[in-house]
Amino acid sequence: MRNDNSGIKFRRRALDRAWILECAEGLFADRGFANTTMADIAEKTEMGMATLYKFFKGKQELYEALLQDRFGLAWPGLVAAVEGPGSAWERLETYIRVNVALPLQYGHLAKVICRESLGGLMLPKLNPDDPVARLWSRLEAVLTEVCQQLIEERDLDVEAEDLVTFVSGILASFVFRYLETEELHKLPEAADVIVRFIGGGLEAFGRRRDNGRERRK
Repeated sequence: MRNDNSGIKFRRRALDRAWILECAEGLFADRGFANTTMADIAEKTEMGMATLYKFFKGKQELYEALLQDRFGLAWPGLVAAVEGPGSAWERLETYIRVNVALPLQYGHLAKVICRESLGGLMLPKLNPDDPVARLWSRLEAVLTEVCQQLIEERDLDVEAEDLVTFVSGILASFVFRYLETEELHKLPEAADVIVRFIGGGLEAFGRRRDNGRERRK
């Protein structure tokens, strides 16, 4: 005979966990990881500290669980953009537009990532074996791959790692700017600017290489 009580308890636990993550996400987005305490999260959730610690051993574990949960929703679209059809430039452009659109769906998550990654605080400290770190590494790997393909496709005089850093830095800066000013409705226009910015920069690298060859003749 089915135990309905155990099913109810399971669903209640799942709802409580989701509520904790939602409250923690808002606090991390507004205050940052360092300035948020477990006591703050307990107050926000209106749960006791003992209840929080039944779900998570501490703030670091809660933070990583939050990233893993949200990345599981947001990141497949980014990976699909990079691994999809089309030329290397078309796939990179799709990736840029998908990335810039994420705050419209996951505003708090984008703010958490921008705040911590630009500050160099939490993401580098993730355990390399953690599922979140593996997701991050996978995205970086496929972005590196498409950048390498773009370099070969256009015969550019630039290293793939430098191009990845350039693209990631511009995206993070633009997204953080519009998150801070709360002008998310301008993000589609920002995507156009970023695409033109990067596209123009790539053309410059191609011309430099051609000019260098001509000077060596």
